[in-house]
Amino acid sequence: MTQRKEQRRPALRLRLSGPDTDRETAALRAWLEREQLLEQWTRQGAVRIEMRTVPVEDGDGHPMGDANELLIVALGLLAQPALADLYDAVKRGVRTWSENRHQVEGGTPPQVIDEWTDDASDSDAEGGE
Repeated sequence: MTQRKEQRRPALRLRLSGPDTDRETAALRAWLEREQLLEQWTRQGAVRIEMRTVPVEDGDGHPMGDANELLIVALGLLAQPALADLYDAVKRGVRTWSENRHQVEGGTPPQVIDEWTDDASDSDAEGGE
């Protein structure tokens, strides 16, 4: 029996801060899935947008429960220019979502924190898809 080796892929992790982040994260995911370039890349199998549940800690490292985050995984966009295009597309989508959310709901939209990571496997999402 052979074991499938987990492949690490570049991924952009998005975490929201503020109240009701689970609902906001789901809304941002739906928005990004409809962004033209991201939608095209998803259909082509070059990008996957995952929502997963991760543990949250306070500043001292004590567990505080779970939160959702988005992971935009680059499956076929491994060249540096393409990763920059992916980042720009996500950044535009987040900015547009935030402006739209502010117009529709008022108040201050949650802050979106992003970082590049390579901890995404080529398997299914680990959390609540």
